[in-house]
Amino acid sequence: MAASLSRLRDNTGVSYLAVDAAAMEALAPVVERLAAT
Repeated sequence: MAASLSRLRDNTGVSYLAVDAAAMEALAPVVERLAAT
């Protein structure tokens, strides 16, 4: 799986770590709101 992800990353030029970090940052408020209920 990691190999296919890195191959996909190489093909697209997208850094999945950067995308993942951005997604986590975007989702953090939502997760916090859900956890508070």
